[in-house]
Amino acid sequence: MAVPFPALAELRDGRFLLVGAFAGDRVLLQDPRQFMSATVLCRQEFVAHWSGRLVLLATPGCKGTVLSRASVASPLDKGPEIPA
Repeated sequence: MAVPFPALAELRDGRFLLVGAFAGDRVLLQDPRQFMSATVLCRQEFVAHWSGRLVLLATPGCKGTVLSRASVASPLDKGPEIPA
């Protein structure tokens, strides 16, 4: 199953970040509290803060889905390229 982007990632502290892309060992994130600011983290740093849950955004008429870390670990490796 491919994971659509963007998606919302729940952090261990209960906050959410927008995940724009995932490629190789890098994750492109945006914190809603920091308008117009994107951050690239290495996978290890992201996973250390991530609760393991993603909220996938759907088109109108579709229901959103929350998946566990185990459900999305492999598909995330095949995400879109992160701009340099």
